[in-house]
Amino acid sequence: MKPIVAPQNTWLVVCLAAFLSASLPCVGDSKLVPDFTQTKLRAEQGHRNAQANLGMMYLAGDNVKQDYVLAAQWLRKAAEQGVAVAQHNLGVLYSEGKGVTQNAQEALKWYRLAAAQNYPSSILNLGVCYFDGTGVSQDYDEARKWFRKAGELGELTGFNYLGSIYNNGIGVVTNHAEALAWYEKSALAGSPMGQHSLGLEYLNGTAGKADEQLAVKWFRKAADQGQAESQDMMAFLYRKGRGVPTDPAKAVEYYRAAAMQGHSGAQLNLGVCLGGGIGVEADAVEACKWLTLAARQGEKKAQQALDKFFGNARQEVTAEGKRRADAFEPKVRQPRIKSVISLESTLHGGMK
Repeated sequence: MKPIVAPQNTWLVVCLAAFLSASLPCVGDSKLVPDFTQTKLRAEQGHRNAQANLGMMYLAGDNVKQDYVLAAQWLRKAAEQGVAVAQHNLGVLYSEGKGVTQNAQEALKWYRLAAAQNYPSSILNLGVCYFDGTGVSQDYDEARKWFRKAGELGELTGFNYLGSIYNNGIGVVTNHAEALAWYEKSALAGSPMGQHSLGLEYLNGTAGKADEQLAVKWFRKAADQGQAESQDMMAFLYRKGRGVPTDPAKAVEYYRAAAMQGHSGAQLNLGVCLGGGIGVEADAVEACKWLTLAARQGEKKAQQALDKFFGNARQEVTAEGKRRADAFEPKVRQPRIKSVISLESTLHGGMK
């Protein structure tokens, strides 16, 4: 069963930035999270960086219950004092309508203010706004300008979006060689999204001759960074023996890695493998769990498999499978500061 894979990511993700405190160089280390009580005290005393940190703690639910309203209140205090990370994340909340009334123009205002301070994520979001015509008249030339600037400032997603624009001929003449160059620029700088896109270019041969071994190289790099789409693709390649020797057990490893992150296609395929003993010992309960999770995300084949293979199964098997599905929590390999919004874009189409 071929997994569901998109040519590129089908969303533009806006990630929270790191806390501002100079004592927090690594957002992945929970020991470095600011103390809530001390942060709140300093915020109430008017310290703008503490206000931004407090807002982000409420935003991410770090050391405190997540509260978008309070997040917006504290981020606004810091944003009004010129703190770029607060301006950006306040824009995010207005884009998504979390803690505030959704307002595209207000989001754009805060993105512009942060972008004026060369804040990469806001620069990327300005490109998204111009691309989609959100809060501003649609302008593909402006979108490309902001995407390029974002990439040059280290927000490598900008380079990947430029590749998608040229690959799909959106506002420009379709140019697969140009697209390949942007994907390569993103991939070589270490972007897992760029590595995944470059892998797809080599797999499909869009810009020239297909090269499955090069495709595997880039998919593997992205998969090693936790890119679920690339993990799912590596599983497919191992099942089909494309660019690598056929290895069902290795395929199951990659399916599991992507499924644990909530990838619905990988959950479907992992369920199929567990149900049929493909590359792994058969386990009806686990198969039911993963198929149930995939079905809940809209995978029609998962629901069909549940109906076919578990329609007459023992009640304790299906009950335990669903119980495990209910208890499942995705384990995304991303920085502790979570992504807040997904801005839908018409950039990319899907591929079955």
